[in-house]
Amino acid sequence: MTTLEQSLQQHDLGHLRIIAQLWGIELEAKERKNTLEELNEKLLNANLANEIIEALPDEAKHALKTLLQNQGRISWAVFAR
Repeated sequence: MTTLEQSLQQHDLGHLRIIAQLWGIELEAKERKNTLEELNEKLLNANLANEIIEALPDEAKHALKTLLQNQGRISWAVFAR
């Protein structure tokens, strides 16, 4: 399974900035490599993750909990329920 950083490496600087904006993350880095590292670090921040999870509707929280209980691997049919 690819890591978050490996997934982010596929994207150019503009796309990385869009991802940050959608997650409400302010980036200080100007170069792609530094932006990638900063975004990866901030997305993996437990406080931000908890804040986002708490803002989810109950149905989405349940889906995420089910996914986590199955080590991130369940069939789409089960997840979509």
